[in-house]
Amino acid sequence: MLALERLAYFLFITRANINNRLTRYGQLLSEIEAGIALDQDSALQLSEDEAWELFETLDGSVYENQRTRKPILLKLDEVLSDGTAHYEHELITIEHVLPQNPAEGSEWLELFPDDEFRENWVHSLANLVLLSRYKNPAASNFDFDYKKTKYFADDGDSPFVLTNQVRDTSEWTPEVLATRQYDLMGKLAAYWQLDEVFKDYVDS
Repeated sequence: MLALERLAYFLFITRANINNRLTRYGQLLSEIEAGIALDQDSALQLSEDEAWELFETLDGSVYENQRTRKPILLKLDEVLSDGTAHYEHELITIEHVLPQNPAEGSEWLELFPDDEFRENWVHSLANLVLLSRYKNPAASNFDFDYKKTKYFADDGDSPFVLTNQVRDTSEWTPEVLATRQYDLMGKLAAYWQLDEVFKDYVDS
């Protein structure tokens, strides 16, 4: 059931504590046992405030939460693949396109010269891709053209949609990241049937 999956992801992604999770699931079980309709007022559904909280979390530094970052990216990749993705690789790692520590004199510092602005993007949903191998730390700082044609191309045995999208992108600028961020969030919002709230979030 999509609504139950949506609730579970909300509680997981927003890091609801154990007491809140037990209370919410307890309310839901009570409603089911009582035969109460699981409509908009049910514990199964997300309120507008909860949907907003979900979007704010996804719009933040996703990578910095070690527990949730890979499940979020795998779910997103599955949604982008229309449910046809199969993840049988023994190793799946996360790579930053815009590096965490760009080298002096690199194109990255020309495109993202302000440290605070760059930090706001580096751990974002839009800047992360999946690989099916160990990362080479030295390769992480490659300029974009080399990185996408050499580094990401080496991952051809695991065609993650997120990674393929980067290969098909001609540049990696703040504008590209901003567009990509809301596009990816919009895909999750549509999948979880939260489109209307997401429109309000984007317009705010």
